[in-house]
Amino acid sequence: MSIVADAIEQVRKQTQHLYKKIDESTSHRNAVGGDLKTIASEATLLASSVKRLAQDQRAGAQVHLQKAAARLTAAGIAGATLAETREHMRDALQSISQAVAEVRHG
Repeated sequence: MSIVADAIEQVRKQTQHLYKKIDESTSHRNAVGGDLKTIASEATLLASSVKRLAQDQRAGAQVHLQKAAARLTAAGIAGATLAETREHMRDALQSISQAVAEVRHG
């Protein structure tokens, strides 16, 4: 796999990790407040990484990564509910997966 595909795959793994944290928070309701703030902070940092990664991609992958960055940014907005954050993370993960496919087959 190329360096570009490896970088996108790493971002996908990080996004999956955050998505799992949301699922864990959902099952442990008493920790949701603090966990949600941590997840939001991590999503904001991850959005910055995805934006930088998108700059160096061909058009198809770039579009998917830009969509993912927007969804990660939305997940990082203070005041988002757990359900909203989960939805944004799911959509970001889908866009990143599409970018991986674009790089591999593009």
